[in-house]
Amino acid sequence: MSLEKILQFLVNYDIFVFIGVFCCLFAFCLVNWCKNPYRRQNRKLEMCRQRIASNPRLAGLFVVMLPDEYRRQWRAYVNGGAQRPSLVFEFVPKKRHVAFWHLFALDAAVCSSYLWAFANDVSAREYVVVQVVFWLAFALFCVVDSVLFGKKEKKARRVFGKFVAQLNALQKADSKQLASQIEGIRKENAPVEETLQRASELLRKNGLEGNRTVQEQQQINKALNSLLQSYARKASSKT
Repeated sequence: MSLEKILQFLVNYDIFVFIGVFCCLFAFCLVNWCKNPYRRQNRKLEMCRQRIASNPRLAGLFVVMLPDEYRRQWRAYVNGGAQRPSLVFEFVPKKRHVAFWHLFALDAAVCSSYLWAFANDVSAREYVVVQVVFWLAFALFCVVDSVLFGKKEKKARRVFGKFVAQLNALQKADSKQLASQIEGIRKENAPVEETLQRASELLRKNGLEGNRTVQEQQQINKALNSLLQSYARKASSKT
C-alpha cells in the first residue's frame, strides 16, 4: 500500500482515527499513572516488619523476604557492627520506566501524519488543532505522572522508615531484655555456682558486646555489676 493510499484512508476516516488516537493516549496515560514500581517493595517491607514485630527472635529468618538491595544492607549491618540499623540501611530509589512507550510512539506517528494532510490541504485546520490538543495532553500526562511518581516514592520512604524503626526498636528491646534477665538471675538468690553458670550461658547466647548504643551497654553493665556485687556478698558471707 502506497503512502498516498494510506494518507487518503486517514483523511477519509479522520474522525474514527482521532477517536482511536485519543483512546490509545488515554490508555497509555492510565497504565503509567497506575503503575507503581514501589508496590512490590512496599509489600515485602511491610510484611517483613509485621513478622519481625510478631516474632522478634526469628528476625534473621524473615530477612529473606526483603528485596535484594535491602538483604545486602542487612548483611552489611550484621557484619559491620553498627550501633543502629538506621546507620546502615538507606532507601534505594527506583527508576521511573515508561510502560507501552511503543504504543505512544505509534499513536504520535499516526497523529502527526495529519500534518502532511494539512500541507496538501491548508483548509483542513482541524488537523492542526488536533496536533495541539494531542501534544498538550501529552505534556499534561508528563506533569501528572511526575507528581504521582513523587507521591509513590514518598509513600515508599515512609514504609521503609517504619521498617527501619522496627529494627531499631527490636535491637533496643533485646538490650533491655538482656539486662532484665541478668537482674532476674540476681534476684532469684540461687546458689552461687548456679547463678554464675546461668549468667555465663546468657552472656554466651546474647553476647556481652554487640551492636548497641552506649546507654544500652551501660544498662547491661549495670545489671552485671549488680550481679557480681551480689556474688561477692554471698562469697564473703560464707567465709
